[in-house]
Amino acid sequence: DMEALLDDDTVKGDADALKCAEPYISDDKFFVIACDSLFKGIHLKNILRHKSNGVMTVYRTENPKSHGVILHDGTHITKIFEKSQNPPSNLANNSIYYLPRAIFDACKRISPNAGEFKIVDAIQLLIDEGKQFTFEEITYYFDVGTIKNLENARLHWEKN
Repeated sequence: DMEALLDDDTVKGDADALKCAEPYISDDKFFVIACDSLFKGIHLKNILRHKSNGVMTVYRTENPKSHGVILHDGTHITKIFEKSQNPPSNLANNSIYYLPRAIFDACKRISPNAGEFKIVDAIQLLIDEGKQFTFEEITYYFDVGTIKNLENARLHWEKN
């Protein structure tokens, strides 16, 4: 089953894990959402309105050096930078994607980056090949990847 596939120690990175999901996905486009992202559901509805090959979500960060960021032409993503010392923008990737089936082939054609196969590298490959990816800016988002961040998000969510 899929859970056993993803628990396998041979999976190296999010793109490698995504390849394991290919037999289970039949739609032309599908969501991939990082499990440490907490956001309002309206953002998913907004993503579905995009008329592009795929969509990445971003948020404005005060510390772009510690995040992957994007460059864009106003509408379309032109380049994705992974944790740069000189980030060209403050629009950080928060790992909510609406992807075309072509991503599976792209995941098979990328090289590892620091030992991992990354979805953003597969997206960049598709962009370089002419696919159009747009972005949706998320304004209400919490990274809940640590206990401290999860507690902060819980307290904020209870107040709002």
